[in-house]
Amino acid sequence: MDGWQLVADLLWAYLALTVTLGAAGVLAAHRSRRGAALALLLASALLLLAYSVITGSSIGRFVVLLPLLEISYAVSMGRGRPAVAAPWSAQWCSTSSAHGC
Repeated sequence: MDGWQLVADLLWAYLALTVTLGAAGVLAAHRSRRGAALALLLASALLLLAYSVITGSSIGRFVVLLPLLEISYAVSMGRGRPAVAAPWSAQWCSTSSAHGC
């Protein structure tokens, strides 16, 4: 195994670890452990953002999209669907009166 293969294997293991942290955060949220869930999701989001900087976003928008999804999940965690959808529905109704709002 050459040096480049070792670097590639380490980077893929790093990505797998951060995605696993995010999944553990979601599971902790479903088990009503909000503090642990927020800590795991924050750690995963920061590590994924660091991964995208290290790799130069080499695998596309995937590594940028995952931290954004994790942050949005952490922010909306436990607030219910109406609280999450309220800003979007207000913007939807204000842009056009044809929507029947």
